[in-house]
Amino acid sequence: MSLRISLFLGDRLKDQVLGWFAARGAHADVCVCLEDCLERLGHGKADVVMVDGESCPDGIGVAESMKRAGPRVSVVFVSEPGDRSPAPPGADGAVEFPFVQEELDRILASAAAVPGADQGESAPAEIRELWEISKAVASTLGTGAILDKIVESAIRVTMAESGSVMLVADEPETLYVAAARGGDAENRRNKSVHFDHSVAGWVARTGEPLLIQGGLANDERFRHLPPARVGIRSSLCVPIKAPLGKMLGVLSLNVERTAKYFTVRDLHVITIYSSEAAAIIESARAFGELQAANERLKKTNEKLKAIQAQLVESSKMAAVGLLASGIAHEFNNLLTGILGMAQLAAHTKKDKHIWKSIEVSEDNSQKAKEIIKNLLKFSGRYKKIREKSEIAPLVEEVLSLMVREFDKEGIEIRKEFDAAAVAPVNRSEIQQVVLNLLINAKQAITGMGKVTLGVAQDEKDVVISVEDTGCGIPDENLSRIFEPFFSTKSLLGGGENEGTGLGLSVSWGIVKGHGGEIGVRSKAGSGSCFTVKLPKNPKRTGSYTDSIPVQGGKSEAAGQPAPGSGKDVLIIDDEWWIREFMKETFEDIGYKVLTAGNGAEGLQTIAEQKPSLVFLDLVMPGCRGEDVAAEILARFKDVRLVLMTGKFESLESIEKSINRGIFAYLAKPFDVQDIYNLLSMDSPK
Repeated sequence: MSLRISLFLGDRLKDQVLGWFAARGAHADVCVCLEDCLERLGHGKADVVMVDGESCPDGIGVAESMKRAGPRVSVVFVSEPGDRSPAPPGADGAVEFPFVQEELDRILASAAAVPGADQGESAPAEIRELWEISKAVASTLGTGAILDKIVESAIRVTMAESGSVMLVADEPETLYVAAARGGDAENRRNKSVHFDHSVAGWVARTGEPLLIQGGLANDERFRHLPPARVGIRSSLCVPIKAPLGKMLGVLSLNVERTAKYFTVRDLHVITIYSSEAAAIIESARAFGELQAANERLKKTNEKLKAIQAQLVESSKMAAVGLLASGIAHEFNNLLTGILGMAQLAAHTKKDKHIWKSIEVSEDNSQKAKEIIKNLLKFSGRYKKIREKSEIAPLVEEVLSLMVREFDKEGIEIRKEFDAAAVAPVNRSEIQQVVLNLLINAKQAITGMGKVTLGVAQDEKDVVISVEDTGCGIPDENLSRIFEPFFSTKSLLGGGENEGTGLGLSVSWGIVKGHGGEIGVRSKAGSGSCFTVKLPKNPKRTGSYTDSIPVQGGKSEAAGQPAPGSGKDVLIIDDEWWIREFMKETFEDIGYKVLTAGNGAEGLQTIAEQKPSLVFLDLVMPGCRGEDVAAEILARFKDVRLVLMTGKFESLESIEKSINRGIFAYLAKPFDVQDIYNLLSMDSPK
């Protein structure tokens, strides 16, 4: 770039200075008088004015006049060799003649950075520097690195020798050095200083910018500072403030060795830098606070999850306790009848007691079987086959079973059915739900009343509703009616209106298993309305039915099957009474029965006796029933294998084994008729 230099020099220096510029290919004009120089400046014809300091005793007045005439001009005073007098306030620097190349280059470079200088289409240095800072802010650099860049840029623009950003510390009236460049920067970084012990502290306390051109030694405010700081020749400090005026820190620049003096222009430029630093510091603090808040939120969420897990576990344990209590109550009642009658029959040896014992044992065992089945349905262990079904006929079938009971009580039945309602359901399960709701409605009505049974549909669901005009449900019980074993009729069943308290909880489990919802609207004394929503397009469906024969289909035959004609049957089970029950059953119809108490014994018996039909318990101590089944199927191709288990967790693995040649499956507890039905099945194809 080309600088326009005007020389306002006495005759003693004029020729020598002109010769110096001419030798370096530069051009300079000589002003014959102060008025000529001011006119040039007023018309913007000069970027730099070099003034003979000895010829202008009133240096302050001359510098101020030139700045008024040309606010953007750089005023440089030229002194004699050895004269280290500083430039007067308002000037931009002082140099000795003959010139030192580096010092003159620095001053002229500073002049080139003045906005308005003839720089062609190049942007002013301050703008270029701020652009670089903005790019650094937009990058991934950390706050400390960006503050370092601000200090470096400020030093380049003002031709300072050193600089720093000092931030307000947590301690009262204390600053710490967050970024530093030049001088003893590395020694000062992160050091703390009290407001009373630095120029920056004065600025932080007062909130006012400070421009010192004649050295700190001449300023009454700073004579108390250490000698190393008093020796500073020129200092520029500006406060760094948040938008609402909060003091964040100070941007400080110093000149200690050269004749450079900061100007008002430098002050204006650095004020822009302090604003940039304030924005960066505030953003960094906001980001830090956000990170801290996120960390606190994360810890809070972790605590909430832990508390939630504890509550869920507590709820599980409470449910287990409730189930255990209910099961104990029900089974103790059943076992009391079985045990009491059996002991009475054994003691008296009377036929009537023996037959009564048999009757009670069979009846109570069936009740226990139903309780277990309901509990498994409630827990979701059963996976039933579902198919698209017309819901209205399905509900009508259930209603037909209850019509006589409603008629006897004088209860009116009203039907509101949408014949087009269709949903994929397990028919028997949904019929069980409807039956439970109808029974509840009947028991809620005393005397005359009405039950409205509805089937409707919308875009998503088929809705079954059962509304009664009965006694309603008290508010304190409304939230508990779907709990297992909760009953308002009697304690977990018994009494005149016998029940186990599982009806609604089982219904809830069935409906949820279909991906649907069950709810109730009720008020004490005003009746109740139960609604069941079944999705038309559920996300998942089940695939399990009770006592699945794997091949051939379940026989519809009833009664006793054809005699076994001496066929061999092997029963592998670790429980002796199960082996005895099955042995007596098979022998009674002509089968030859073999028994084994574990898997190894069973495999040996098959190898030696080659039975045609094998019943294998899946859960036995000392071996995995599935492993024994796999070995039987692999080694003995002609054996028809029937799996038995009372542990329904293994149902999925059983289903996966269907294609491996398993003949049938029996779910414990099973009875004599279940065995007869299985034996009546067609042979596998």
